[in-house]
Order: sequence, then C-alpha cells, then structure tokens
Amino acid sequence: MPLSDLLTPAPWAIQPAAFESISQTWADFSSRRQGKNTAVHAAMSTSQDDGGDGGLYLNRDGVAIIEARGVIHRSSGRFLCFGWAGQDSIRAAVDAAMADRGIHALLLSFDSPGGVAAGVKELADHIAAQTAKPVYAYADGLCASAAYWLASATGRVYAPATATVGSIGVIQVHCDRSGANTAEGLRYTYITGGTWKAAGNSDAPLSGADQAYMQGLVDNLHDIFRSDVASRTQVDAANPAAWGDGQVFLAEEAMRLGLIKGLVRDREALIAQINEETIMNREQLAKAHPELLAEIVTEAGAKANAELKASIENYHALVELVAGPEAAATVGNLYLAGVTPEQVKAMGPLLKTEASTQSTTATQESESRREILNALHGATPGPVPAAVAPKPADQVQAAIDRISAVS
Repeated sequence: MPLSDLLTPAPWAIQPAAFESISQTWADFSSRRQGKNTAVHAAMSTSQDDGGDGGLYLNRDGVAIIEARGVIHRSSGRFLCFGWAGQDSIRAAVDAAMADRGIHALLLSFDSPGGVAAGVKELADHIAAQTAKPVYAYADGLCASAAYWLASATGRVYAPATATVGSIGVIQVHCDRSGANTAEGLRYTYITGGTWKAAGNSDAPLSGADQAYMQGLVDNLHDIFRSDVASRTQVDAANPAAWGDGQVFLAEEAMRLGLIKGLVRDREALIAQINEETIMNREQLAKAHPELLAEIVTEAGAKANAELKASIENYHALVELVAGPEAAATVGNLYLAGVTPEQVKAMGPLLKTEASTQSTTATQESESRREILNALHGATPGPVPAAVAPKPADQVQAAIDRISAVS
C-alpha cells in the first residue's frame, strides 16, 4: 500500500499535530517526485515489511501483550522510517490470544496519536464483545483519538502519571489547490451525477454548502465516538464537552473525568495487578463465586471418575488377554472387595493350595474331555473324497447314511 493511500480525504480520528506531520511528510515526498527524483519517490511509495518477528502478541506471565504503536490504519505496514499499526493485526492478535489456553488475560498497549476513523468502531465493538477473558488497556505514553477509542472498549484503561489520554474527536482536511492550478495554467471541471458527488474536491475553493455537508459527516462520527466512550467508561455522559471535545489530558485528570480506571507505575506493575485480579486460589474462589467452585468440583470429580473407570477397564482387559478371563475376574473381585497387595501376599499359601487343587481337578477334567473327543472322532466317518463326491441329487441320501453310521 503506497503512502499516498494513507492520506485520503476521509475523516481521521487523530491528533491534529500528528496529521499535520503525516501530511507534511507526504508533501515532501511529492515535491521530490515533481523534482524528478523518481528513485526516492519509488522507495517511499512501496510498502515494506516491518521487520518484526511476526508474533501477534507477547505472553508475559499468562497475559497477552498486544502492541499498537504509531498511526493506526486499516492494515499494518511500514515505509522506511515511517510505520503504522493495523486494525487487522490488532483484531488477529485479540482473536489468537482468546483462543490460546496459555493466556488468561489480554493487555492492549497503546502508544499512538490515533489514525483513520473508518473501521475503528467495528474493531472497538469486537474488543468489547470479548468476554471469555478479561481485556485491559495501557496508555504507554500516548493514547489518543482512535487509539483511545479502541482502549475504551476494554472498560479497563490504565496509565502512568505522565501519559496523555483523550483527543476524542474527528478531523478532516480540505486542501484547496485551485490557486496552484491557476499558477500552472490548469483548470479542472468535475462532471458528476449527484449533487454531492464531488463535494469538497481539492481543485476548487470549499463552498459553504460543501463544508456543511462534510461537517455533518464528521459530526456524526464524533457522536458515535463519544457514545461508545460514554457507554464503556465512567465519564459523565450528560456532559460530553468536558471530556469528549477533542481535548487531551494527563493521566490524573483523565482518571478524575472517568476516561481511565486507574494510575499505575508502569506496564509491569499493571501486569502484576492483572494477575492478582484474574488468578484466584481455592479460598478466594469459594468466597467470591461459591456456585462456580461447586460446579468446577463436580465437573472435576466426574472427569476423574470417568478416567479411573477407563483405566480399570483397560487394566482388566489386559489381565484377561494375558492370564485369561478367570484370572481377570479374580483380580477384579479382589479390587472391588478392597483387598490390598499385602493381604494377597499374606494369603499366599492358601491361594497356592487352592490353585494346586484346581489344577489337579482341571487336569482330570481335561483327560475326560480328551477321551470323549477321541471316541467321537473314531465314530465319525471321514469326509467324502473329492473324486467320488456325490452328485447334488445324492447329497441328501449321503447325509442320511453318514448320520446312521454314527448312531
């Protein structure tokens, strides 16, 4: 994505100073292009990889830290020394951390003046909808405009004393190039279908009607922004001018206004606080959520019983395969009766005598069965040779003859 795509005339939720810096950067590149420095312009107009390790978040003691640094745009990228955070990367990191069983809480860490307005509400709504794990936000120096819009979606914004928070507003810039066009002997005519199709174009002075039209769009976005913040933080919703009219605040004032939930020494201190708030021992869980603890104990007991039953059945099957069903039944009965290995050892002589008696009886029974089988075998005619096999019509009579011979 070329840098020029970042500077569309669409509304931005960004600090004016940051927007001016971006605009000036592009103006410098454009002047170089007009100066025929095509190599520089080509370099600045080609998206480059940010050189990162590709990790979506950092796992710190079970807390997923999701970084958002620089200008926030729809997709992440970098131009040489100029980089920006992407809404797509933030969303992907949130989803991945929510699915990670090694993560119990998320921390969105912002150092950003804001960015484009498009897509921010949708991402903020997505963050606010995550309830499986608690989500926190940290103002790492600067958390303004679009960055604060996303941070406020967590309902748990924290900041160190010197952090700057707020800038709840929307900005859109109109550039009148008509004077420069005249100086160059250029004159542009827009032919449109629709009264407002070319409203606010840069090749003509901004008319009063066009400005009112554009102002309406910006005001609507601003109202949506303030409504979201009011519904997710502790600000005075009845007095949005006090906190949501484009102002920025240091952390202490921001906390007084309800824009942030608390002050912390630094990010590490916040991570420690998150772990204290989200990790409970058995006693704390019993006190805070007794019903949940009872449900967990019941589920754990059922799972343990199922695993024990499966283990016993597996052991019984192995004994039966190796030693036979009688041995497996004996072992199972001993286990169900609560007999211990020590008791079995103490009963060793008795078991051996019984086993010897059973062995003698089994031998005698085996000899009897063998004699019976031999007698049956001798009295049973052999199979009919294949060479003299009866025809199908004679098969019934042949069967009768064989049965008669046996009887």
